Amino acid sequence: MLEHLWFVSEQAGSDVGLEAAATDYLNTVLTHRPNEAAMLFTSDDPTH
Repeated sequence: MLEHLWFVSEQAGSDVGLEAAATDYLNTVLTHRPNEAAMLFTSDDPTH
């Protein structure tokens, strides 16, 4: 998270703050990552 804060702040030219960096991380990084639960479990898994 701190690395993303640094990256976004560098792009903005000033400190954007942790909340803005976290929101940006959720919107730009995590939305493009696969859901881990969907990748780990299948419909025939008796525990899920």
